[in-house]
Amino acid sequence: MEYEIILSGNDWYYLILVILILLYISYRIAKRKAGSDKVGCIGFAYVSAVYLSLCIVSIPTLVIAGSDIFKRIIYDSYDAVIVDVSSYMSEDSNGDDILMYSPIVKFTPRGSSEPIIGKLGTSSSAPFHIGDSHAVSYSSAAGKIGSSTFGSI
Repeated sequence: MEYEIILSGNDWYYLILVILILLYISYRIAKRKAGSDKVGCIGFAYVSAVYLSLCIVSIPTLVIAGSDIFKRIIYDSYDAVIVDVSSYMSEDSNGDDILMYSPIVKFTPRGSSEPIIGKLGTSSSAPFHIGDSHAVSYSSAAGKIGSSTFGSI
């Protein structure tokens, strides 16, 4: 799968600004670690590499968690009832076949008398039970139903 990063207009300025801020913070850390105003190239490069590595790991996590919080604030939440369960075969990392289950839920949006039935993108190897309650998020504009669990919709 190929991904293409498209940066246009002000995006480049923001990227350069973020890189400059990261380099400045790295310089300040290296300067404090050296204990003087002189910072060697090796020390600066080491601190920059460690700091950049930490940012590369933590920033995507913050973005994913932030998007989940954003969805919980923006989308309407409902308690849906599982009306059916679909299943399919999947393969695990060892190459073994696993039976996976996806719930089909039913709920009625606020201000509507028509119930909505939809399949969630959430799957589990543990079966869902018909009649159980499941928290869902719903975007009426996009017509999307998602589980109100981390990283869905």
